[in-house]
Amino acid sequence: MRLPIFALPLLDARLIQTGPVSEIRARAQKFIKEVGEEGRFVLFINDIPYDTSPENIHTVVSAALDHQYTFKG
Repeated sequence: MRLPIFALPLLDARLIQTGPVSEIRARAQKFIKEVGEEGRFVLFINDIPYDTSPENIHTVVSAALDHQYTFKG
C-alpha cells in the first residue's frame, strides 16, 4: 500500500520571533487555507527562539484555532 507524501510547511521561526503579528497571522492562515482543507494538516511551530514574545506565539495558535475543521469520516 502506498501512502501519499506531503510536504509540510513550517512557519519561519524568525518571523514568529520578530513579527509583526499581522504577518504571522497572515502566513499561518495562508498555509492553513492552501494545505489544510478537509482537516489534513499539522501546523508545526518549533525551534522558536527563547526571547520570542508570547504574543507572537499565541498569534500562531489563535490563527490555527480560528481555522479548525470538523472531521468528516
